[in-house]
Formats: sequence, structure tokens, C-alpha cells
Amino acid sequence: MYCSYSCQAFGARLTIYKLDGTLFRELLKRQSGVCAICAKPLVFSSEVRAPSIDHDHRTGRVRGILCRSCNLRVGWYELAMKRGSVVAAQQLDGFATKIAHYLLVAARGAIGPQ
Repeated sequence: MYCSYSCQAFGARLTIYKLDGTLFRELLKRQSGVCAICAKPLVFSSEVRAPSIDHDHRTGRVRGILCRSCNLRVGWYELAMKRGSVVAAQQLDGFATKIAHYLLVAARGAIGPQ
């Protein structure tokens, strides 16, 4: 029994990505409890939507835990790169550089099952 829909939905996502509690805590510890891109603290509460479990859509491997905003931006970035757009690389706020670095590091050390 879950305390809220938010917790139930997060539990389902852990199952989908084949993460048990040990792997999830290891990943969260590696990230010091913050988003892997923007470094904002990740909030786990029945009151808010749980952070996103970022994964490679080609392989299914988990790359990290992201805040909702960064997870959306990673998706937009990957789509732009797939389409050959340079717009993502020209973002004024520097997020494209952060996302590119995150994806490079995650490709070397993804911990999720294949």
C-alpha cells in the first residue's frame, strides 16, 4: 500500500526500469541527492511528483535521476541533435553544455540493467 498516487507512480517507474531499492539508493548517493544536471535537491514527497528516472531510449539503461525540468530538456536536446539542429547547442543559458556533459558521463557509467 502506497501513501499517495505520487509514491505509487514512482514505485511503478522503479519496476519499469528494473531498479531495486539498493540500485536506486546507490544512484541517489552518487548524485548526492541532487539532480544530475542542475544540482537542485531532489524532493521525494507524497505532495509533489517524484523526480524523473532518466534512461537511454535506445538501450533502456538508466542514466540518472533528474528533476522534471532537466528531464524534459534532455528529451528536447536529444531530439534536436537527432534532427541535426544546432539550436540546442546555442542555448544562451549554457544548459546544452550541461546536458551534453551529463550524457557523455552517463554513457560511461550507466548503472541500470540493460
